Formats: sequence, C-alpha cells, structure tokens
Amino acid sequence: MDADERIAQLTQTLEEVLDQGEVTARSLLTSLLSATIETMQATESSVFRPDGEEQLRFYASTNENLVDNPDIKPIPIGSSIAGFVYITGQTIAREDAGEAKGHYGAIDKVMGYKTAEYMAAPVVSGDTVLGVMSVVNRREESGLGKFNEDELALAEQLGRACGVIINHVDRIERQTEASRQALRDSVSPASEGAALRASIDARLSELSDMDLELIHDLTARLSGGSSQDEY
Repeated sequence: MDADERIAQLTQTLEEVLDQGEVTARSLLTSLLSATIETMQATESSVFRPDGEEQLRFYASTNENLVDNPDIKPIPIGSSIAGFVYITGQTIAREDAGEAKGHYGAIDKVMGYKTAEYMAAPVVSGDTVLGVMSVVNRREESGLGKFNEDELALAEQLGRACGVIINHVDRIERQTEASRQALRDSVSPASEGAALRASIDARLSELSDMDLELIHDLTARLSGGSSQDEY
C-alpha cells in the first residue's frame, strides 16, 4: 500500500483511531508525516509538543530514534527556530537552517547529521497553538532545495490536521479520567454502564464536519498527483 492509499484509509477510520488513545493517535500522526515526506521528498518529519517547562519535546516522528530518546534534550522554546514558530504561529522555511542563529544543533550532534533544508509549521486547533510540525532535509537524489510556497501551504494544512488529532487525544484523556471517576463513584453495574456509554457518545460526537473536511482536504492534497506534478 503506498502513502496516498494509507492516508485515505486512515482518514476513513479517524474517529475509531482517536477513540483508541494516545498511542494509536501517535501512529496516525506518524503515518501523516510519512506521507508528507514522500510528497516533499524529505528525509524526516516530526511533531513537537510543549512540556510545561518552556521546552518542546518530540511527540511523533518518522524517525523512531527521536521519540523518547534520552540522549536528546528538550528543545528550548525561547532560543530555537521551532520555539519561534510555537510562540508566533508563523511557518518558517530555510535552506541553511543548520547555520541559522536559532538552530538547535544538539539534535544534529546526537543523530549524526546536519540540518540543511528545514520547514516548521504550527500545530493548531482553532486559535490555539498546540505544538510544532517540522520537515527536515531534502533527499539527496531529489535535486530540490528550499521548500516552496505550495509546500509551505501544505505544511500549514498538515499542522491544522495534526492539531485536530492532538486536540481529540487531549479531550479523550480528560474524558477518560472523568469516566474513571464516575465509575469509582457509581454504586451499581447499571450506573457503570451508563457512565461508559456517556463517555463513548461524547467522544464520537466531538469530531465536527469542519474537522472531517480538513482531513479530507489534506488527503486530496497529498494524493492529488506525483512529485513531478508538484515540482
């Protein structure tokens, strides 16, 4: 199954996937990022989230060695390109990011590569920035340089799609905790069943038509043509 078919299949089952929790949602994010690097002929794409301590941490990535890697320190929000994107909500693309003042070179050092082409877009839900999505380094055989305007627009759309997924994961976690509390407080199997049903109904009713349209639009952008068509 190629990347476009995988995206289409994941789109059709988005509600079911989100209901299965954070681990599966990260898998969905990784599949979206994988399709993106295929389309953009890049080597790596990741999503970062803030940790509450003025830092960004890897949340999902096409490079599994980046997520939960103890050798990689969190990215400082106040002194990094990704942090600037998180604070301002602006999308950035550079072809010499490794030489930029705000580049966080610790990741390059641990992973043994040098960042050249780099794009970062905010991961948003509504007006709230939840994190940052990055795309790193063109594949050598692509012959491509700096990410173009169409790719910037696609990255911003992908950031919104990632925001939909993360926002739902956060809601599910809150609802799950509320359901657990309700079950602890319940006194009969009937009330337990009612609490569980209420939780499930709430989860499945939250995905709006606008959210679905966003995912479908992203799918169309990713599967609308070959890389030759894009460039």
